[in-house]
Amino acid sequence: MEMQTDRPHISGGFGSPNISNDIYGLIRRRSHMFVNAVHLSLGETCYSVTSDFIMSQIAILLTMKTTFHRRVVSTTQYPREQC
Repeated sequence: MEMQTDRPHISGGFGSPNISNDIYGLIRRRSHMFVNAVHLSLGETCYSVTSDFIMSQIAILLTMKTTFHRRVVSTTQYPREQC
């Protein structure tokens, strides 16, 4: 009989496409621990990045994926003066 844990169920072994989704779901359920947005300043532009994007990045880091996830879930661009 399997013990119930707080960890996501990972099927398919390491490298399964479901791993980051499972970890994302786990982080999402605990999203009260995360800020709603982080402001990033890049060159002449700064961005407000939502927690969905931050959590998806954390999930990818936790699964040791080396490619940068370029799909941004939701960002808002601001002129640098407004940062």
